[in-house]
Amino acid sequence: MALLSTNELRKAQLLQLSILKELDKICRKNNISYFLSDGTLLGAIRHNGFIPWDDDLDVGMTRENYQYFCKIIETHLPENIFFQTAKNDKGYGLSFAKLRLKGTKWLEKGTEDCSFKTGIYIDIFPFDDVCHNILFQKIKCYLHNKIEYILYKKSYPHIHSSTIIKGVCVGCLYIIPKQVWLFILSLLEKKNKKSSKSSRYNFGRFFDIMVDKSVYEDLVLHKFEDGEFYIPRHYDLVLTKLFGDYMALPPIEKRKTHGIVAWDFGNY
Repeated sequence: MALLSTNELRKAQLLQLSILKELDKICRKNNISYFLSDGTLLGAIRHNGFIPWDDDLDVGMTRENYQYFCKIIETHLPENIFFQTAKNDKGYGLSFAKLRLKGTKWLEKGTEDCSFKTGIYIDIFPFDDVCHNILFQKIKCYLHNKIEYILYKKSYPHIHSSTIIKGVCVGCLYIIPKQVWLFILSLLEKKNKKSSKSSRYNFGRFFDIMVDKSVYEDLVLHKFEDGEFYIPRHYDLVLTKLFGDYMALPPIEKRKTHGIVAWDFGNY
C-alpha cells in the first residue's frame, strides 16, 4: 500500500486549509459561530497549525449554529467546493457534514468501494446540549452512539466490527433504511426543554466527553497556519479532557492518521 509522502501530506493540509478559509468567510458573513475542534484545536495550540502528521481538519458548531449553517451554506459556496450530508448524498450515512474539494480524491482505509462522493474534505461536527436528567442523558447518549455506529457501517461497510456480538447486532439492524435511522437521530438531537449546563461532542471516540456549554460559546481568534480562526477561550479545559497532557508530543508509534490509501489532487 502506497503511503503519502511528506510533501503530499502537506499539500493535502494546505488544501484543507483553503476549505477552512471559505467556511470562515461564510460564517463571519452570516454571523455563524464555529470553532476548531479535536486534533485541529490541539494543532492550533501546540503547533500554531496542523499537527505535522495529521491528515484531516475538524470544525465544531453548537447545534443551533450547525442547523443554520446547513440551511444557508450551499448558496454561498464557490464552485469548487461541495457540501456533503446524508440528505444530499445517497451513499453517505454519517450524521455530521463535510465540505469537500471537487476534482480530488481522498480515500481512507475501508472506503475503497464506498458509494458516496469523495474528495479532500474538512469535517463539521454539531455539539449538543445534554439532558438535565442523568438517567435520560445516559440513555439518550447510548442510543445516539449506537445509531451513529450503524450509520457509520452503512457508509463504511468494509470496516470490521470490533466484536462478533456488535457485528451481529449491526448486521440485523443494517437492513433498516438509512432514512429511518436519520429520522430517529433527528428526534434525539432535538433541543431538550430542560437541558443541563453541559454540552457534548456527538460523534466518535470523544462522544462521552462533556464540558460546560458556555465553553463553546466563548470564542476567541487564534493563529492557525497563515490565518486566524475561532477556538474556545478555555481551550485548556477542552484539550485536557480530550488528550490529558496535550502539550507533550506522543511517541512516534502513537502518531495516528486516518490511513489514506488513495488520493488525487486533480488540478491543484
